[in-house]
Parts: sequence; structure tokens; C-alpha cells
Amino acid sequence: MRPILSWLAILDEKIRERVRKVAPEIILEGGDPSQLPLPTRKSILREVCEQLASGPSGPSMTDHAAVQRFANLDLTDEVRTLFNKYAVNDELTRFLLRVVWLGQLERALPEVKAIALQSSSSVSTRIAAFRALRAIGSLKDQLEVRSSFRDEGSKLNRECLSELVEGTEATQENLTWLGSCLEKAAPKSRFTFDRLSNAVAGFVQAVNIELLPQLVSSLNSLLDRPPVLERYHCEVSEDFMWLMSRQGSRSGG
Repeated sequence: MRPILSWLAILDEKIRERVRKVAPEIILEGGDPSQLPLPTRKSILREVCEQLASGPSGPSMTDHAAVQRFANLDLTDEVRTLFNKYAVNDELTRFLLRVVWLGQLERALPEVKAIALQSSSSVSTRIAAFRALRAIGSLKDQLEVRSSFRDEGSKLNRECLSELVEGTEATQENLTWLGSCLEKAAPKSRFTFDRLSNAVAGFVQAVNIELLPQLVSSLNSLLDRPPVLERYHCEVSEDFMWLMSRQGSRSGG
């Protein structure tokens, strides 16, 4: 009978209050929680965050569909308050970033951008911030985050870089940015799925023909970089051999 409670909680105040006391996340699992009064939705969001902060919780609390049903623009101020309250809690921050991303809460841009720019954020949290920024930020905001990421340290996290590449238009300026980032990308781990390879392949597919000389020159400079591995009489950089993936071919052949 649990799925029915999501609907009954909307229709009946007594049932709703009982559900909120026992398991507030149920209201996010089905029905249309966006129809609940704003004070009730604010209170439920706070209660769900408190449960997440207190320890392991059911998957319904962070399910994308559940968050999307609950995320409305009128929750923006509450979400911004919760960002500040749980600033040091990675799980809560990711949850709130999904609320912003799926609800298109544009006024939460300052919080989202701050997390996206923060190199000390965990990889998964920062990726969530990149996605939220793409949803609500301007091209200028995204350029600032990409530029800041490029200038971080001597090695760039491959997962974070792949997320930024996937959302980047294949322009001349961004092509230059990509070359600088690839040069600093952390080494590819063996026997692991590498999102960066697919992200670069997608970027290459979208490059206009007039930019191909710049693209070829940029990639070739990395493939020539020592130390090199001689394979079939062709010397290729050991660090950047992953760029030779067939997925990177524009023709797919």
C-alpha cells in the first residue's frame, strides 16, 4: 500500500501529517507533491535533508524522478538556505544540486557556481554542480568555470574534465581550452571505463571542418610527447595513446 500513500498525503491533511512523522520521503515517491502547499513542501524538504544528514537512507530520497516532482521555483530560497546549512555534507550538497538542476532554480546560481569552482569538492559533488550550472548558468558562467578548472594544479581529474567536455560547444576558443586541459589530464587508469575518451570523441565529431587543422595539430603534439611506445613501427606517446581510440574517428571507421 506504500505507493498509494504518496497520493493520499496530497489529498488528506491528517494522512499527510502522519506520513511526515513516520517517513517524509514517501511523499516524494509518487503522486504530484508539487501540488502541496509551499510551507508543507518546505517543511518536507527540511525533514528529508535531516534524514539524509543523520545517516543511510532509502533510494527514494535522492531518486531523480522524485526530486523532479518536488523541485519548483518557489523552493529556491529554502534550497539556498539548506546549501549553507549543509555546506560540509557532500551527500546533502549533491541532493540539493539535483534539486537545482532538475527544478531549474536559476536564483541558486551563486551557490552552484561556488561549488563548481571549488577544487576541494569531491568529484561526484563537483560533477553535479557542473550539470546544475549547465541548466541554469549563462555561457559566461560556464566559461569562467572551465577556465578556472583548466588552471587548477598540475593534474586535472579525468571525470571532472569529461563532464565539462561533454557540455562544451566545439568552437575555436573551446578547442584551445580542451588542448590545454588534455595536456594536464591525469593518466588514464588501465582496465577502467574512461568517460574522457568518449567525451573527446564527441567533441571531435562536432568540430567544424575549418577547425580541423588546429584540432589535428593539438592532438598530434600530445601523441608525439615522450615517453613513446613503439607499436607497429609507429611511435606514440605512452601517456596519450588513449587518444588513438577508434571512437575518436570522425568517420567511425
